[in-house]
Amino acid sequence: MVKVKRFSNRHRYRYKLHLKLCYNISKIKKDTPQDEVKSALIDFLEMYKGLKPDKFYTVSVHSMAHISYLNRLININAAFRKSDYPEVCHQVHAILVTEPFLQPRIHTNLIKILERYLN
Repeated sequence: MVKVKRFSNRHRYRYKLHLKLCYNISKIKKDTPQDEVKSALIDFLEMYKGLKPDKFYTVSVHSMAHISYLNRLININAAFRKSDYPEVCHQVHAILVTEPFLQPRIHTNLIKILERYLN
């Protein structure tokens, strides 16, 4: 019989945060009205700004690269310039799923981009 490794408190905390952050953003579809999408992004930004970045270094599990999140940030910037808010939600959700979203390099840059276009 194989013993299942239990999650540490840190992993449990990050998983709960991930579910909480993804809840509104993952429901957005392409035909969702722009005002509703923008308000979901503003809610996400306020919640995300309240989180403290990690104090330890982690790379992306999917790509094992330090700067793998930059492509997503470029896509977010391009979608904001086109006013394609559902695509912004999709890219933000992709960052939350594939990257360690509490790393300072991701946390700071994502907040800066969202603040620039949402305020």
